[in-house]
Amino acid sequence: MASYNSAKITEKLNNAIDEACRRIDEFKRSPQDFTRSRSLTPEKMVRIILGLHGQRLDKEMVLAGTDVSTSAFVQRRDKIKPALFECVLNEFYKGLPMAGGVNGYRVLAIDGTVVTSVGVEDSPNYVPSGKTTKKGTLQKGTNQRTMTALFDIFAKQYVDVVADKSENYAAKDIFKRFSGPMAIVLADRGYQGYNLMEYVNKNPNLEYLIRVPNVGYFSEISRLPMKNLDIDLEVRLSTKSQRYCDIYGWKHIEGPSPFGKPKKDVRWDHEEFCIMRYRAVRFMLKNGKWETIVTSLPRGKFPPSLIKKLYGMRWGIETSFRELKYDIGMVHLHAKKDDSVLQEIYAAFIMYNYCMAITMQVKIQQNPDNKHKYKTDIAMAVFICMDYFRGTGKAPPETQIVRYRQPVRPGRSDERKIIPKGAVFFLYRAA
Repeated sequence: MASYNSAKITEKLNNAIDEACRRIDEFKRSPQDFTRSRSLTPEKMVRIILGLHGQRLDKEMVLAGTDVSTSAFVQRRDKIKPALFECVLNEFYKGLPMAGGVNGYRVLAIDGTVVTSVGVEDSPNYVPSGKTTKKGTLQKGTNQRTMTALFDIFAKQYVDVVADKSENYAAKDIFKRFSGPMAIVLADRGYQGYNLMEYVNKNPNLEYLIRVPNVGYFSEISRLPMKNLDIDLEVRLSTKSQRYCDIYGWKHIEGPSPFGKPKKDVRWDHEEFCIMRYRAVRFMLKNGKWETIVTSLPRGKFPPSLIKKLYGMRWGIETSFRELKYDIGMVHLHAKKDDSVLQEIYAAFIMYNYCMAITMQVKIQQNPDNKHKYKTDIAMAVFICMDYFRGTGKAPPETQIVRYRQPVRPGRSDERKIIPKGAVFFLYRAA
């Protein structure tokens, strides 16, 4: 871990950029693109977009150390598919250091967030004004992209990101392609369901821990008494007809048509018959409400007290989304076109991983005489790391980050603010 200083991490990011740009033929719009020598090479374009940080586009060009016009930059970026940035994200993550875990397992969380940009009515991502969303009624029409991410709680790294799919479809893709050391996936309501649980069961490197409704979703859980419990449950699932299942004692679940016909509601992608076994843990929170967790973790290594603690760690991904949007600057996009917006979204995930990889190497010394413990000021750490990546900050970030810290005040609470968030309507940002 000590060898992963800012220079080493920056080298790994540069290597990931170079590797992706060597494959530019896979990611350019037309065979004619990037065939002639220009000052804005693919590598330079990627580095400029990664370094964008909430300034006007012409100011961003000055900060990037280039004298090209904003028009030239926009025309050049239109030749690059967003998949190039997804490739950089995946290549860069492979070289990053891993952090701690619990009982030999990495701890990952999965969740989704919506990224809002300037509304373009002919875009498939356009949401008109007056539309009621989870967070309220939109006052202006906006474009919205759903990003589902798998996040490493201890390393503070995004492991995988899927764009523009519903939570369940994105989770399928993530669970199917996940590989690496054994990990626990923490998930909130919205990811409950036999289908996703079976996708995790089929991946030998994953275990799940999912919060589910106390009643009304799983019938076998709805029948459980409202008290502290930790029991093993078994459910026999089949995609056979409802009549067949009633006769032979199976639970019917809607699977794909055996004749290839389209169905509106397909909730099972696996075998025709499946006996699923899982563990249900129920406990009371401090506010007097009951919570139910379903998990594949063994009881011996993970007693109910540890299950409760693990689920509490899931909030780390919510905190990361806030840092991603407001510290990295994912709410301040410089584009209107869908693909250009997606470029910047992936760039924000890349730079989050970069900034956190450096910041996690910084240890804040604690003084026992102080009233509070202290932690790193993430907003300042991000600013310093971004400055270093652009080349405008010469000193190693570690020597500066350690100077900026905040007190840790445990037990503080605040009402969660559910306010519909619009795009940043600065025309000079939009390309």
